[in-house]
Amino acid sequence: MICLLAAVTLPAAETPSGISITELEPVAQWQGSGALALDRSVGCTPLQIGDRTFDGGLGTHAASEVMFELGQGYERFEAWVGIDAAKLHSTTASVVFKVFADQQVVFDSGVMRGNTPARRVSVPLTGVRELKLVVTEAGCALP
Repeated sequence: MICLLAAVTLPAAETPSGISITELEPVAQWQGSGALALDRSVGCTPLQIGDRTFDGGLGTHAASEVMFELGQGYERFEAWVGIDAAKLHSTTASVVFKVFADQQVVFDSGVMRGNTPARRVSVPLTGVRELKLVVTEAGCALP
């Protein structure tokens, strides 16, 4: 199952347009299969959720966790999350995306399937020191 965290920016006070999450080095990461992909899906295709294509972001499998230590100045984490368009008609693909800020859940996508449109993530980061991105398998196959 291929999952995406796409179009990710972390606005910092000195860079109003923000930076891509791919510019930060994770301090810890793991995933159930394959390797974390930067600016592409784990299948080496462009990042696409439904009919939306994204220029940058992270491609990963479920289950996975990626953790970043943040310095000062980050104001907001913004992203679009969803399942790779290659799984659009899958009856078994189902995941949940969560974002943790200093070990507190600040975003929970609920169950997303292959045909679920991309969901927007926008969470404040002021004062946050640790950002963790988690994708879990939801285990909700369609009949």
